[in-house]
Amino acid sequence: MQQHTYHLKRLGDDFLQRYFDVHPAAASYLGLHAYDGRSADLSRGAIASWIAALQDYQRQLNQIDANAFAADRDPTAWLDYHILCWQIAYELWRWSEQREYRRNPLVYAYDLIYQTNLNLPQAVILSKAKNPGYRGR
Repeated sequence: MQQHTYHLKRLGDDFLQRYFDVHPAAASYLGLHAYDGRSADLSRGAIASWIAALQDYQRQLNQIDANAFAADRDPTAWLDYHILCWQIAYELWRWSEQREYRRNPLVYAYDLIYQTNLNLPQAVILSKAKNPGYRGR
């Protein structure tokens, strides 16, 4: 494995670990049950820490020569590199420019809604899906 490919893999693994820590409901949805029951920390300090981490990931990615993956004929690493670049840029925009968490209360409710439904029996979830007026009787 080339050094730039190894660095990308390590960076990607680290990013995903941190991403799941910030977005535990997404991790639970993907089947990572260690995150079940956790909710996102949306405090100012946590958001500032996430933005700083994203900026650091972006800086580290910028140090990797994406053309090296093409030269190695490694299309998977090339694609991973660009997906990671896009996701980091999106998260940076979402948390530092869009700032939906400042004006949309559903940002705070998402984890609660998802984690609550995660713990319901499947029959109840199916009943709710079939009948939007379901009140849990």
